[in-house]
Amino acid sequence: MKSPLLGIFALLFVCLAPRLARSAQEQPPLKLQAYQAQNFDVSKERAYNATFVVFQDLGCTISSADIQTGYISAQCPQSSNAGILLFGSSNLKLTAYVVPHGKGRSRVRVTIVRTFGWNWFAGPSDFLVKSPAVYHRLFARILETLVTEKLQGNE
Repeated sequence: MKSPLLGIFALLFVCLAPRLARSAQEQPPLKLQAYQAQNFDVSKERAYNATFVVFQDLGCTISSADIQTGYISAQCPQSSNAGILLFGSSNLKLTAYVVPHGKGRSRVRVTIVRTFGWNWFAGPSDFLVKSPAVYHRLFARILETLVTEKLQGNE
């Protein structure tokens, strides 16, 4: 009798563990937004271009981009530099939204999603990256690109 009961508990654990892990990692939306966004003392166009270049430098394929709206969407395969720099070796989806933020200033908000494909027990296995360090590294690359462009006179 213990064997079927143990099997049921094991099956419940396998089915519910991914959902429980996701809910345990939930953070207040404002805290999450705070480290997903960075202000830069450059125009929207310069911040947009730097973000676009960084996504490309990381080996991502730009799937959609529109400078008017400030939107950039990119897919980063497991073999790209993005997976290594940002989060080990994972397939990633990066989305950026660049907006003006005062005169001569801009705000870049980036969302990073790790993609693992489909899990028969939990459904699609896409997880929003919530680590502040990952976003910090990405924004550092964007800032580095902006500084390099300024030093080269490509403003």
